Parts: sequence; structure tokens; C-alpha cells
Amino acid sequence: MAGVGPIRKDRKRYPSGESMNTSTTYKPTHTSTTTHTLAAPRAATSVSSSARLAEYVSRGFILLTPEDLGVDASIHPQIHRQTSRALNSHARQRVKRRDAATPGDAQRAPAEQVGRGLPPTPAGVGTAAPTPATEEESVKEKMIFHPNLAAQVPALSEIFASSGFTEAVEGILGPGWAIVPFASSVIPAGSHDQHWHKDDMLPWNARKPGLRHHHLETIDMFYYPQTVTETMAPTALVPHSQYWTFDHDENNDNICIEMLDYNFVRERMGEHPDLAERDRRFDSAVAGTQWPLVRQVKLCVRAGSVVLMNQNCFHRGQRRSDDPSRWAENPRYLWRFWLYRTAEPPLAQASDLSLSKNENENENACMRLLPTVDPLTGIPLHSPEAAPVWESVFAWATGAAPPGVATPQPTGELETRLHLLGDEAEPLRVAAAYHLATTAQGVDVLRRAFVDDRESVRRAATHGIVAAGAETACEVALDVVRSPSTHKWARKNAAWALGEAAPAQPLVVDALGELLKREHSVHVRATCAASLGLVGRRALRDGRPEVAAGVVSALVECLDREENRPCQAIAQNREIYDIRPTDESDMCEGSAEPPRELSQAVLRPDGKPRFAQVRSAVRENALWAAVTLATHRGSGSRRLSNASIEALRRAMLRVIKIDNNIVCFGFALDALCRLAATQGGEAIIEAQRLVSAEPVVCVASLWQTQRLTGGRVI
Repeated sequence: MAGVGPIRKDRKRYPSGESMNTSTTYKPTHTSTTTHTLAAPRAATSVSSSARLAEYVSRGFILLTPEDLGVDASIHPQIHRQTSRALNSHARQRVKRRDAATPGDAQRAPAEQVGRGLPPTPAGVGTAAPTPATEEESVKEKMIFHPNLAAQVPALSEIFASSGFTEAVEGILGPGWAIVPFASSVIPAGSHDQHWHKDDMLPWNARKPGLRHHHLETIDMFYYPQTVTETMAPTALVPHSQYWTFDHDENNDNICIEMLDYNFVRERMGEHPDLAERDRRFDSAVAGTQWPLVRQVKLCVRAGSVVLMNQNCFHRGQRRSDDPSRWAENPRYLWRFWLYRTAEPPLAQASDLSLSKNENENENACMRLLPTVDPLTGIPLHSPEAAPVWESVFAWATGAAPPGVATPQPTGELETRLHLLGDEAEPLRVAAAYHLATTAQGVDVLRRAFVDDRESVRRAATHGIVAAGAETACEVALDVVRSPSTHKWARKNAAWALGEAAPAQPLVVDALGELLKREHSVHVRATCAASLGLVGRRALRDGRPEVAAGVVSALVECLDREENRPCQAIAQNREIYDIRPTDESDMCEGSAEPPRELSQAVLRPDGKPRFAQVRSAVRENALWAAVTLATHRGSGSRRLSNASIEALRRAMLRVIKIDNNIVCFGFALDALCRLAATQGGEAIIEAQRLVSAEPVVCVASLWQTQRLTGGRVI
């Protein structure tokens, strides 16, 4: 990585009682603090949906003020209080479980409820939310672990239901968006500094296979229930970094999440007593990328603010620098949720070939909506490297024809840029790929680069092939998928490209389904499962339920065939930052506290744990796809056939009943509830009973089904 020296294997620890040294002076060159958002309350922002989308596409995040949400201001301190109570109850439960010689407080499900939790209470499924006087008592009665802590903060649902929030999220992800199960968390700030990193969307630092999407597929949502000043650990982000990254296929440093300064983690710099040295490392890591537009921005926000961030943006959590004696009475919380798309954007219309370039309304459509200088960050928005990516992504999201980006450079010069060495050349490689996608000669260059030995070249070329359009992506990627001579990383990219752009045709479904069956690499199989969901999503948009039926069949067969395995951290006996990208153990993390807590606390009738410390990237991606296909889309040819709905419903019930992977369980429960919203009637009642019966509450199903069924499911 740019700006990073040789990896050191030693780990330094700094005693928590050691005094913090701030005597060293360092003048940052790539850091700014955004504080004007702390101004007095004002009216909700008046901005068009297109302008807000352009802002998100370019900057990589948008900020919603408390007024933008449209909720009563009293809800934010209420959420803050509920969060404190839930955290205290969680801490007490952990101590109790740890001190118990046997898991006597574990919840055992009766035989008829194995996999379905405990029976509903006599009060039924419509119990009222607890009053402030009984909130503490009710929290104590429930099994609590950190990734489902949001279920113990019922007022959070008002943020998700607010008109300003739903409008902003739908403007990015479209209708019917989903929450990744058991991936939410509340992050109290303290003395620790987090390293620069990019998130990924499977829980607990697990990479969602394939390449990082340039299309708008996922959102990191940050909610602040209290005001965050400059001394209260404002979130630090690197705007405009979402389309550029580092190698990770065979790079151990980045196998979980990409980092700007890997040595920062190795050396435990987050605990280093010299605060100025920490700050120097943060600033120099951003400067060391040598990428255009990027700088560190620290967001100071008022209580009730929400940040919607592309999860591919580099960001980090900061330390508090106010008086530590006040931290206990004035905790700084950040609630984080991962959201993802379930609806395909509108079908792109072909350009009117009678228009000249100057008359083409799609030309520079994104840039025309942006100011010269970003008013939030103060960053000038002129970047030849970023502009072609912004225009292509904006066109995809709005259903516009692919932009006709001018390419003054000869094809040979663009090919040279595509093969530049070094992480600092990533923006040039990516821009060259997008420019090459606009010409036939350029596509020939991308076709060759698609199977290049260098990952950075393959990655850029893959994004270029996707930008070139459905037919090109289908032709190039199918050739690679069907070839026995290509290496597995090229096959993975090809499977990913088919999901991103290939038309919803049976031959695409057949190719992905066959690769999902025969491929030995878990990385490739997991990518196939995810891509099948995207192809099925397009099939439903295009009114082709017969193609979607083929996707459902392939996914159901996959769930019958694939097994959960110990995660890499356990199988390889390494910490998660040291795991290797092999196929002998699964690629996901599962050794951390959440699955361990569950294995100790929720038992089957025979006394065996209901959940285990296992993961499966293939199963989890197949179930992610199932949620997408299960989402209600109306009637007629834009919804699954009754036969497909029933096949998917049975498959989800099997997962809910027997799967010992908590992430699979969460996805399946959400998919089942979404199918119920489509079926209506008795299916909704069955889903109500199932959700209310589970001892481990999943907010993905709890909140989403309430929203999708108009409150008929709690």
C-alpha cells in the first residue's frame, strides 16, 4: 500500500494508565474539521433528489440533519437513554454468563420449536413497547448480544420510519432496501483511535466476495443520538475514496478490510501515548495515497444527525479529547447499520443517436448537478480521474443511457495507463478503464486486461467491462467463465461482472449455476451466489419471472449442497488480520464475541448449542440473494411465480429451523417475512408468530417487515 513500510510482526502494547504525550508538533496537510453543521437548527434541506444522488455518487456520503429526518427532537435523548440502559444490561448478562459454571441461564426451546425459539407469550405478538418505567426490567428478560442490541432500543425504529430518512435511502438504494442481519452495533467513544479502513457488508469483518461495487449497492448508516463536538470523537472520513482501493485477492494485508496504514494495526498505534504521533500517522496515510481529491474530514454534528456513507469510503473512529471524568455521565454513541439494495434501477434507455455530443442530455449529467467546490468539505470537485466513474455510476443509478465520455487520449496511451504500477496509480488505471469502455478498440484492450496476471489491472479492467454495457460484459465474462484455462481470480471477476451487468437471460443463469456447482474455490462460488441474486433482480425488473425461477432453483440447490465451516480465524489459528486467502477454510470471520455468546446462551432441547462459531460465504451470499428476490414488487410478471415463492419459502424455513450459522438464520428470517408480505393473509400471521417466537431478535426482520407490511408485522 502506498505510504506503508515493511510489515512488522511485533505488536506493541501501551498501558492504559500511561500518560498521553501531546508535546510533539505536527502540522497536517490533508486534514480538515467540518463544524458548520453545529450551527443553530434550521429548516430541512431543500435539495432535489438528483442533486443529492450526485452528491452521494461523488463525495461518497451525505449528511442528514435532525431537521431533514422530520422526527420530534425529543426522540434523540430518548434513544441515548435507551442505549445506555441496553448496554448496561448487556454488560450484566455477560458477567453472569462468564461467572456461571454451566450455562444455566441458557434458553432452551421445546422440541416443537427447535430453531424457532421460545413459544409466543400469552399476550400474543402485538405487545406494546415498554414504557420508560419498565424499560430496564424488560431488557433484563431478554437474551442480549451486541449485534442485536438495537432490538433493545425501540425508539430507533422511529429513525428508520422517518420520512426524511426513507426518502434519502430510497434515493440511493431504491425501494424495498434491506438491513444486513446482526451487523448493527453501537460504538461508544473513548481513548482509542481506530485505523483507516473500508467496511464490508457481511457481519464481523467478512468480505462480501467479488470486487467492491462501484454501483450503489450498499450503505453504511451512522446515527448520532447526541451532539458530537470536535473533542467528542467526530467520525473521520476520506471523501471521494470509494472507487479506489488496493489488491486483496492474494494480499494478506487486505484480506478482511483494506487499510491505509497496516502497520498502525500491527504496532497498536491506536493505544500509543503520543497523540501527536497518532495524528501524524493518520494524516500522512491519507497524503501517502497521492490520490486526487482525498483528505481527512472530521464531521461534527448535532444530536439526531445521520450520515449515509458508501461503505467503500475509508473512514475511522476517533478518540475523545475532552475530560475523561465526564465520559461516563456523557457517553458519545454512534449507531451503525448496514443497508443494501433489493431493487434494480430503471432500465437504461438507448441514447438518441441523432443528438450531437453537445446535445446529449446524459453528457456530464452528474457534474452539472455538482458545485465547483463541495460546500460541506471545501474540496474542489474537478478531477479528470474521478469524473468518468461518477458519470457512469450516476447513469446506472438513474436508468439513463451510458454517458458518452470524451476520450482525447489515444487508445494506446490509455492502455499504458491501465498497466501503470503502484497503488498511487489506482485512480489513473480506473479512469483509463472507464474511458476505454466507450470505444470498440478500447473494449479489446479491456478484454485482454480482464485476465491479466496483475490484480490491479484485472480489477480496473473488470470495472471497465461492466461500464461498457450488458452485451459486452456478457460476452467477455462468459468466455472467461467457460474457459478451463483461466485462473480462479479471473473466474471470480468474470462471475462478478455477470452479476453487475449481464442481461437477465437463461444462458447467464445457467453459466453461473454451473460454476456454482463445479468450482472448487469458495471465493468463486460465493461470488456466483451473489451474482445470481443480481441477475434475478434484473429479471424481475424486466418482467421475466421464468428467468428468476431459474435463479431460485440454483440458489435452493446451493443451500442444500453448501455447508457451514469454521471460519479462517479459527481454522488457521490466526488473528483476523493474519488469515490467509485459502480455499481450505471459509473466508469469513466467526471467532469473535457475538457467535461465542450465542453458543453459550441459546441451546436446543438436547442441550447442544443452537448456534456455532461457523460461517459460509457461499450460503450467506445465497441468502442475501434470497432476500433480494423475496422483496415485494407488486403483481404480474415483475414478481416471482407462485411456484418460486413456495420453493423459496420452504428453503427459508429449513434454514431457520436447522442452520447453526446466526448470519444465515438472520437472512432467512428476513426473506421469509418479505415473502409473507407478497403472499399476504395467513402467511403474514405465520411470519408474525415466527418473528415473535425467536429468543434472538433480528432487527432486519423486526423492522423491515413492519415497514414492508404497513405495521402488520411487529
